[in-house]
Amino acid sequence: MFSVGVIGVENVCKNMEEARKALQDAKVYKMRDAVNYVKNYIKKNELSGQVLHKRSGELRKAIRSAILRTIGGTDVIGRVYAAQGGKYIPYSGVHETGKEMTPKKSQFLKIPFNPEWQMLKNRKMYPKREDTYIQMSGAGNLIIFSRNTKEPLFVLKKSVKLPARPFIRPAREATRAKVIDILGQVVPITVRAGNGG
Repeated sequence: MFSVGVIGVENVCKNMEEARKALQDAKVYKMRDAVNYVKNYIKKNELSGQVLHKRSGELRKAIRSAILRTIGGTDVIGRVYAAQGGKYIPYSGVHETGKEMTPKKSQFLKIPFNPEWQMLKNRKMYPKREDTYIQMSGAGNLIIFSRNTKEPLFVLKKSVKLPARPFIRPAREATRAKVIDILGQVVPITVRAGNGG
């Protein structure tokens, strides 16, 4: 009589289960590494004067990331985005895509000449209406002047076209190779776990 048996089936099954778990964990860990790399790249290379100059730091604070698992947990998706609303600034999308701005409550947009006045928190520095007068410039723009200093304070515009100054899309292209490298590390991690190590 002749008999055949397979030795170590339990061990192979155990290693395969460990490899499956390691694959799921490695996808999450490496996706986290990848989105953090992209997020840091944006903050360092796109929001430090190369594309946009830092004024308040609020746009930099709004750069967020998320790791999402699909239903069933087999796919992991990483996302880097500029949060808007709530405690975050509302204009990150305007920088990315551009926009034509028009007044909501008045006839004109009032654009300050003084860069410090462009910050919302500095609006209390605006002079009172009775301390100003309006005059048309040679180019046909309405300008608000100070009565005391005769200095131009604001230009009045019916609309303003803000050009796109993207910072997320260029970062996606610039970091593509590094992200692929980071995510490629999932395979060796999984293979090591499958081999019992």
